[in-house]
Amino acid sequence: MTDPTTEHNLLVDHAQQCMEDSLTWWGDQPELAQSIVHHTLALCGEVGELANMVKKIQRGSLNWDDPKVQMALKMELADIYTYFANICGLTATNMKAAYEIKREQNRQRFTRCTQCGYRRQQHPEGYKMDDGHEFTWPDDVEEEVAGDPPGTFIPVRVDKDN
Repeated sequence: MTDPTTEHNLLVDHAQQCMEDSLTWWGDQPELAQSIVHHTLALCGEVGELANMVKKIQRGSLNWDDPKVQMALKMELADIYTYFANICGLTATNMKAAYEIKREQNRQRFTRCTQCGYRRQQHPEGYKMDDGHEFTWPDDVEEEVAGDPPGTFIPVRVDKDN
């Protein structure tokens, strides 16, 4: 894996461009252009619009095969991406680096035990299952997560049927 903190990535460029656009378009209201609250609420609104379109496609009142519907859906995704990029810029978040850390955390969290197939969250290390075995990592999974502060994994007992 390359070092995501030093590698150039497009989202950083987009975040910068979106923040500049916000200042241009909302320059008379800089409190909006630089407001994480504004951009977060706008993001939620756009996600709601996307969800509404998907609902209508699913129930049949919009046709996915219609090029206009596909374009409208893509434009909603672009709106979502724009507000997301603004939030990344306002919080100085390197999403490539954050994504790589979160992906590794999820890989470890959702990896299945080689003996019984339960996920780690259902079968944390240190807890024995009814048959007495403990969690066993697959050979290709490292046990340490880069960037994960020690002690952040809290074992939770979950019934086998869940």
